[in-house]
Amino acid sequence: MKIAAAAEAYEVNIAPHNFYGHLASFMNLHFAAAVPNLRIMEIDVDRLEWDHELFSHEPVFENGYLTVPDRPGWGCDPNEDAIRAHPPKSTGGLIGYRQPSSS
Repeated sequence: MKIAAAAEAYEVNIAPHNFYGHLASFMNLHFAAAVPNLRIMEIDVDRLEWDHELFSHEPVFENGYLTVPDRPGWGCDPNEDAIRAHPPKSTGGLIGYRQPSSS
């Protein structure tokens, strides 16, 4: 909020980035709704094919805009059983990656 306020003092817009999942999207949504200088908010709508299982609610879009939920809290809760059913992979991505030596 302080960074957004400092940016707004200089007439600079903000653009929150998010590619983490529904709960982070809802957190970003509440932040975006609370600041006057939002330009755009990044959201990843097709992250995982089983993403809908991980949270109590999915983001809702109306006319191209993400709607602010009227539910308590962030408007979305993690489903811990579903999260446990999809543990992190131990390989792939940058897990276990080592920078090649320059020698």
